[in-house]
Amino acid sequence: MDSGSLRCYGSSLFLKRHFGAGYHLRMEKKSVDIDSNSIKKIVYDHVKDAKIESSVGIEITFSLPSEEIAKFGSLLRCIETDLVDQIVNYGISITTMEEVFLKVGSHNQKKTESLMLTENGTKTKSSAINIGNGDMKNYVAKVKNSGSKLIFQQFYALLVKRILYSYRNPILTIIQFILPILILISTLLMMKSIPTLAPFRKLEMSLDQFNNPFVKYFAHNDNLSISLAKDYEDTLKDEISDNRIIGKR
Repeated sequence: MDSGSLRCYGSSLFLKRHFGAGYHLRMEKKSVDIDSNSIKKIVYDHVKDAKIESSVGIEITFSLPSEEIAKFGSLLRCIETDLVDQIVNYGISITTMEEVFLKVGSHNQKKTESLMLTENGTKTKSSAINIGNGDMKNYVAKVKNSGSKLIFQQFYALLVKRILYSYRNPILTIIQFILPILILISTLLMMKSIPTLAPFRKLEMSLDQFNNPFVKYFAHNDNLSISLAKDYEDTLKDEISDNRIIGKR
């Protein structure tokens, strides 16, 4: 996938064979002073289509095409015997899927640029396809939307995707739309079937509901109460003053 479109598909081995850079041969020299020309000569003598990718410091990397994999054995044996005094170690690895993705993306970008028309409108920039007297608008490269147009395009794409998904899965669509409605209706029916509580009646506060509604009360300023309390006090004092001592000699 690149820019929302399917560019290629297949197994990892198929993609690496068609879009990969083959194999990578990395060698580490013993020192920076060692001349790389002798190393390059040995590699080129065994694999003619080999290309040097990088040579930085003590590390040098070659790109070996996968079509010449039969020659790798003799190349590695020569490295083991002739370059034992010049390199510390070496390794060979196949193209990774990340490199395949990067190459496919760059290839599609170049292809898009090649569709741009020249000023005379007779042929494309690099593919040299003759378009004759046709409509030029059909061959002009499209510009990516941005801002509100991009938002509307994304919304429209999601809406179409949702419609197609619902059309292809009718059972799931029915469940999504009908089931919530049935649950809502059943909930409303259950709420209506529950009996409501009767409203509370007003509570009347009155003494008429008692048999003997007379209530006794006490007032501090009542003369009768004061005299009664005085008599009770005098009685207690008389009992206290009448002391009797038992067993005194």
